[in-house]
Amino acid sequence: MLHVLDSKNARVTFFVVGRWANKNPDLLRQMAAKGHQIASHGASHKLCTRLSDIDLNDIIRDGVAAIRDILGKEPAPIFAPPSGDSDARVVKTAERYGLQTILWTLDTVDWKRPPAQTIIARAVDKASPGALVLMHPTKPTLEALPKIIDGLRQKGLEPAVVTEVIAP
Repeated sequence: MLHVLDSKNARVTFFVVGRWANKNPDLLRQMAAKGHQIASHGASHKLCTRLSDIDLNDIIRDGVAAIRDILGKEPAPIFAPPSGDSDARVVKTAERYGLQTILWTLDTVDWKRPPAQTIIARAVDKASPGALVLMHPTKPTLEALPKIIDGLRQKGLEPAVVTEVIAP
């Protein structure tokens, strides 16, 4: 995916799980070095609304800390709760850590690994200005990615990092 994004001169936001970051520090550093935005998806992929207050604090704090420790700088000030599982308590807890909770507006459902053409259609056909497209690092997504970028650009849309898209 990094090669495709680089070849298409496209920057995106990667929401990473702290456990993944700790297992893949070199790849995380490479993502950041290529100009992509790095943000937290929590320390692990647990449903936030089902966690105790203590565990919720831990998952948010530790996700940010893992990224910070590897990159030597703070991640983007946004938090994407695993599976989009959020409520007012999750939002308030994230805010205590200086994070705005963010969700997608357009889901490719690529985690189910549909054919690349289905992912392309879901991403491009429904895209509009300001859309936040949810994608995962799967083989069909990688196959679809160049055509998604080209299709968005043909519609006059440009891939961008989340904080640029949501900026006032």
